[in-house]
Amino acid sequence: MLRVNGLFGWIAVNDRRSLVLFAGFLAAFHVGAVLTLYLPLAALDPEHAPVFTLMGYAGRYLVPVTLSGIVLFLALLLWHVHAVRRIMAFTFVDEQDEPRLCRIVEPLAISMGLPTPYVGVIPSRALNAFACGIRRKDAVVVVTRGLIDGLDDDELAAVVAHELAHIRNGDIRLMAAANVCLRLLDLLITPRMKPTTPLKEVVGLPILTLWMPPILVFVLIVSFVAQSALNAGRLVRLLISSSREFIADAVAAEVTQNPAALISALRKVHGHSAVAGLPPGQDAMMIDGAAEGGLATHPRMDERVNAIIAMTGSMALVAPARRDTRPNALRERSACPRDVFSVSDVPTPSSVGQPDRAV
Repeated sequence: MLRVNGLFGWIAVNDRRSLVLFAGFLAAFHVGAVLTLYLPLAALDPEHAPVFTLMGYAGRYLVPVTLSGIVLFLALLLWHVHAVRRIMAFTFVDEQDEPRLCRIVEPLAISMGLPTPYVGVIPSRALNAFACGIRRKDAVVVVTRGLIDGLDDDELAAVVAHELAHIRNGDIRLMAAANVCLRLLDLLITPRMKPTTPLKEVVGLPILTLWMPPILVFVLIVSFVAQSALNAGRLVRLLISSSREFIADAVAAEVTQNPAALISALRKVHGHSAVAGLPPGQDAMMIDGAAEGGLATHPRMDERVNAIIAMTGSMALVAPARRDTRPNALRERSACPRDVFSVSDVPTPSSVGQPDRAV
């Protein structure tokens, strides 16, 4: 877990690290390109095929492949918001559609020195939110219907401030680039990692072994490197996303001056954030997502709560009366007990300094 002391220094540190990490993405893209091109070039241009001479391949194809990757990357990056909207199925709204939500978003954006972002809503009962975009002026803050209905005004403001922090810190552009890079690697590598049919193996493997052993060795090596590159890409996205969640939590607590509301919102979101039908890994940009396993995108929720409490002290322990302009029916529904954490060692503002207990 990140230390609370010097937390904001991680913004600059992450920016420098990101340049190095994306250089690694470019190298991984070349590995995927080699995996895609080795058979066509072996047949059509053997003098420059990577199977026989890496220097010959680099001399003729390194620059075109790099430029192709850059052009494809920029095209997908510019199309990012449209792609996210298609995957997440959110609808743009304004103050006439969602007056309570928009009245929370606009003043917070102004106080953080941001242009008022577009606002979107996902028609899902899950409790989650995210921000996306490339530039500040065309950024979008998206929340689920469940989040709007399930949080009071101060809790909702804390979540919105968290998402606006991602916009202000440039996280949305960085995560967009990370997702685009990973998507490119998936397109190049994943289809070629699928096992072949038994008939193809029986016919093809002896031919490669007897007549073209260099190709067989090359295929095995490049396939291993390609799969490693794909796994490394997923790890890079996890590292980028995880560290910046802590920073966005800290900014939200600072801007709202209400860390208790932020902790309460995170407790309500945790365990109820999964949006049905969302492809694996797409929760990387959301306020809550997978914290364990190969597709983990977020730090554990108890670590985030601990960091907020350690940073804000008594402000997180004393919860002031909160604003709630929801209809009475929604207030009563959200007041029902929730199974917010599945672990027993998560401190809450009311239980810090007391024996650990399940909440």
